[in-house]
Amino acid sequence: MNIKRNTILVFCFLSIIFLFSACSDETEPAGNIDFGYEYFPLAVGKYRVYVSDSIVLRSAGTIRDTLKSYIREEIIEQNISAEGDTMYYVNVYFKRKVDDDWKYQKTVFVTKSVQKVTRQEDNLLFTKMVFPLKAGLRFNHNQYFDSQIDIVIGGEVMRAMYDGWNTRVETINKDLLFEGNKVKNVKIRLVDDVSTSLEKKVYYETYIQNIGLYSKTMIFLQDNNTGTEPIEERAVKGFYHNLTLLEHN
Repeated sequence: MNIKRNTILVFCFLSIIFLFSACSDETEPAGNIDFGYEYFPLAVGKYRVYVSDSIVLRSAGTIRDTLKSYIREEIIEQNISAEGDTMYYVNVYFKRKVDDDWKYQKTVFVTKSVQKVTRQEDNLLFTKMVFPLKAGLRFNHNQYFDSQIDIVIGGEVMRAMYDGWNTRVETINKDLLFEGNKVKNVKIRLVDDVSTSLEKKVYYETYIQNIGLYSKTMIFLQDNNTGTEPIEERAVKGFYHNLTLLEHN
């Protein structure tokens, strides 16, 4: 059945997501390729803690809920999939304040092969990263589901939020100051910046070598009508979301 529109409920602040599939026909001798696997390291027992800052529009944009929280992801198990790839089980925990106890939220599934990393979360399968990494590489982040699906956020329906994405590796092997040291990072822009009279889309993620996801920035805003004011002032639904790494092992 070809369902053009579905509605999927997700957390207003969103957690951590996304994943897979390459679009490059270029080949090189295997011995000369730097695949970039170290930007997405996975091993049982590894964890990362993030601070999450979000603003969610409610009641047709008349209310803006601000939420600061903390998210912990820990790899608890691994198995080999039917295709021979390694699947990791990742427990996600949440708390509102730094001194609160962690509360289990859900388990997500991350699969890593020689070509890609995928992440299954909230019944959606995303493309997280493809190999070999190189600047300008484009891939289909939303390949495994209908990009026309609607998402309910803050009680408002976001129409086709996943439509029209043009995911690409923007920069790679650039220096970033982290924990007092210069480290290499890769920046993936999941959707080209869009700002029209009806919507605004911004989404990019940064990964650190030998650590993984370092930060995420998301802005998705929509209005039902056109207008002359900036979309940031007129939006009746949507959210702002920033995620930054605090702790890891």
